[in-house]
Parts: sequence; C-alpha cells; structure tokens
Amino acid sequence: MTMLLRPLPTDELASWRSATHDHLVNVQTAANTYGREDAEARAGQLLDQAVVDGVLAAAHEVWQVCDDNDVVGSVWVAAVHDDPSTGRLMSLRIDPAAVPHVWRLLQSAYADRWKALSFTAFRGDDVMAALVDTSHPTLIATGMQSRVDDAIEAVAHVDLRPMTPPRFREFIEHSVEHYAAEILAAGAFATAESAHANAVESFEQLLPGGLQTPGQLVWSAYDGGHEVGILWVALKADRGFIYDIEVGEQFRRRGYATAILAAGAREVRTSGHEYLDLNVWGPNTGAKSVYDRAGYITTVESFQASLGGH
Repeated sequence: MTMLLRPLPTDELASWRSATHDHLVNVQTAANTYGREDAEARAGQLLDQAVVDGVLAAAHEVWQVCDDNDVVGSVWVAAVHDDPSTGRLMSLRIDPAAVPHVWRLLQSAYADRWKALSFTAFRGDDVMAALVDTSHPTLIATGMQSRVDDAIEAVAHVDLRPMTPPRFREFIEHSVEHYAAEILAAGAFATAESAHANAVESFEQLLPGGLQTPGQLVWSAYDGGHEVGILWVALKADRGFIYDIEVGEQFRRRGYATAILAAGAREVRTSGHEYLDLNVWGPNTGAKSVYDRAGYITTVESFQASLGGH
C-alpha cells in the first residue's frame, strides 16, 4: 500500500463538503451525542467556517488520501486559533485498516508546524477508534450519557431547591475558577490565562440572564437543612446536560454525588427529556468512576496526539 496526501481540487470542494456533512451528522447521531437536528446544525456550522463563498478558508486544509492513483479517502485539518502549537483533525474518512498509513502521513506533513493534533472519537466510529490505537493520544475529555428512565441506586437522598441569588453569586465565582483549573489540567488550554478567559466567556454565554436564563436550571442540593452540593443542568432539545455537579468537601464519600445525579435525572424526566449527558475532563478519574457506577456510558472522547516533532 503506497499512500500519499494530495490537496483537494477546487472543483471537488462542493462534493467534499456534502459528503463530509453527512459523515459528521451520521457519526454524531449514531453515538447519540446529538439529536439529528442539533447534529445537522453543528456540522453545518463547522463546514461554514471551512468553506466561505465556495473557497476553502485559510485556516483549513483538505487532503485526498490516494493509494497510487486511486482516491480512497479524505482528511480535513484546521489550525486552532487560540493555540498555535496544536492543529485540529476535523474529519477523517478512510478505511480503518489504512489509518496507520494516514497517521504517518499526517505526522510527516505537520510535525514541523504543530506539536500535536487534537481529534474527537465518537462511540461506534471505527476510523477514529483505529486512530486512538495508532497515535497513542492523551485523553482530554469524555462525554457520558444516561437514560433518565434508568434507575440510579443511591444510598443517600437529596432535595433539589432553586439556588438563591446570594448563593448563585458565590457559585459563579467558585465555578469559574474551578472550571478554568480543570480545563488547564486536562490540556485543553496551554496557559492559565487562556483557560481562565475561556471559563469566563463560557459562563457569560451560558448564563447571560443569571438564574433567570431560559433552559438553565441551577439547584442547591439539600439533605434536611444542610446544603450538601449543587447541580446545574441545561435543557436541550431531547436531553439535559450537566454543566456542573459538586458535593461540598465535608460531605464527600457519603453517596451524595450519586443522590444528586438521581435527583437530577428525575427533574429532567419530569421536563419530558429522555437523556442526561455530561462531560468529564481527562484527569478526573474519580468523577468518571462515580458516573460509571451510576450507569453512565461513554459516547464521545476528545484526544490530543503528539506529532513527534518540535
């Protein structure tokens, strides 16, 4: 097998865009990380950034994978605007058996430009699973999911109460710093400054109206008269998404995390939603083990693989 990367001819950009759109939608919906409507919108947004007025944008590169003279796949790579040391593998459409050959070609093409390539592997995507096996990457984050109809066995019990405005101000101040530290430790950002800036921007975008932001539910979790933790859930089209869950330090290892998950699932089910999703940053193995025990399954993982240069 003699493979090479060849720039995508301009007159094939439209057909590549259509095929890549369908591919992105299919892998996301197959993993159930997004419903079809959200997956369509997400794929369209990404491709609109890559193809502008019928021309490939400067930060994006699309290659045909050729075996001798036959085109056998495609690779889409993009620069990461806030991290010049890392590129982003946006899409890889190829036979899984060819992934080791393509990875060597990507190393050769980009090792002098970037230290690493980041990529996302959805559950059931055999191509990206092969890339994980080949590139030996660092895990950055894990997306997990539970059906809210599935019972979660909890040894403790909590009541979720809407968070009060004074408590919300404390929550925001603490959560911004905590989130910035998490994404920095996971390797999602190169500096503390960029991680903190991203955290501030994320909270401003997600909670522009504070506690009154539509679709955002922020609770304090109580056992009797004591607040033992917090839970923040966003309601989306067919699911809830946990943006934050935390148990107070003095109440940890007493089953409250599982109890909060169970209470959150009941609230999401009452709202007419079917799934509850969450994200775990790479180093937080303790949190992931809690979600594993509560019956959550992994639907998507984000990785960063060294290109071997620099």
